[in-house]
Amino acid sequence: MCDIFVLSMKNILFVCTGNTCRSPMALGLVQKALGKVKDIKLQSAGIIATRGMPASPNAIKALEEEDIDISRHETQYLTKELIEKSEIIFVMTQWHKLEVIGMLDRPGKQIYLVKEFMHGSRDDLDLSDPIGKPLGVYRQCRDEIKACIPGMLKKILEK
Repeated sequence: MCDIFVLSMKNILFVCTGNTCRSPMALGLVQKALGKVKDIKLQSAGIIATRGMPASPNAIKALEEEDIDISRHETQYLTKELIEKSEIIFVMTQWHKLEVIGMLDRPGKQIYLVKEFMHGSRDDLDLSDPIGKPLGVYRQCRDEIKACIPGMLKKILEK
């Protein structure tokens, strides 16, 4: 008799509104931080995304400054299937969290606000949407996500 061991891939999902700014930036930053770690699949989606759109130009520029290329990103709509396949879901705002919870068939999913992993005190756990704003606002959003990466990685890499 032969025992078969299946290595399961851990699925991580990043959710924002349109899937053009915050969630692709978070995915890119986490992907870079993970380096060559295998068996982790990262995806992003938007609650009101239009399928197949690129990341916003300023999101692309803000991550290019970090040597991260998200220029081939294509938006996708958040589906129940994406949620159910994900072990950990990182959302950008309280509203996103409520929307994800509302799509669940059963409770118990690991759903976290990105800013829950930011050190120090903060009044607002929502990560502001930079859409349509100047590059400096995208940089600020990127830097807020970067500040959360160590805590997010710890959560992702937990056994």
